[in-house]
Amino acid sequence: MTQPQRPVADESASRLARDGVSTDAGVSALAELEALDARLHALPTTALLAELQGIVAAIETSDPARRRRRAGFLGRLLGRDLVAQAQPDPAETRVRLHLVSAGNLADALSAQSAELTALAMRVRELAQRLRESSAPASPQAGDEDARVRRRLHLEAIATTWENAAAHAEQAHSHARHLLERHAQVRDLLVPAWRQQASLTASAQRRDDEATTRLQHALHAQLAAMRLSLAGTPPASVPPDTTTAGTDAGRATQEPSP
Repeated sequence: MTQPQRPVADESASRLARDGVSTDAGVSALAELEALDARLHALPTTALLAELQGIVAAIETSDPARRRRRAGFLGRLLGRDLVAQAQPDPAETRVRLHLVSAGNLADALSAQSAELTALAMRVRELAQRLRESSAPASPQAGDEDARVRRRLHLEAIATTWENAAAHAEQAHSHARHLLERHAQVRDLLVPAWRQQASLTASAQRRDDEATTRLQHALHAQLAAMRLSLAGTPPASVPPDTTTAGTDAGRATQEPSP
């Protein structure tokens, strides 16, 4: 996900004053633009994306049944599979650490993007006031060309401010999209993966069919998350992938014939 372009606020208050913008309005606009620029670069968008990708990678490289299969028949007779299950799961540890970090970053991103939206609204208001402000009389009242040049210059300044606000609004849109992906990872993907790990260890071969269905559902969710993290519109994601893991998990609770 690309970061929005950094807005450039190179007008000084004194230059704005020479252009007919009041000193107070110029100082206020520059302060808002500087705050907007600082807030844009403080957004933890990239950091949150990295944490979500870390969760997806940890899940993809894990296999809840691997340690049980590795023990083999003799190992299960000797209880080695139970010993393996008692050991900490490295994938679970990685996922848990990524989840904690992602949760903190998501909270910060939500709060900061809300502040960014408020700043963008104020900058747009300042730009609108600048456009609507009446041009003071030029030194030569009859010089229409000078008045036109001044009006065009003020409109160019207003456009610069509006562009800065547009960059902030784009960043807010990116943040909202990423927060939705975070909610999917936290509330759907990770619980389905943990459920699969539990069922694989407890049900073993008796529920192979149900476990396989859950495995397929998990892969579908991973594929959907990859598309989402890459910025693909949600319409391209299969509509049933978000519930397939839950449905398959319920199926394993039904009595086997």
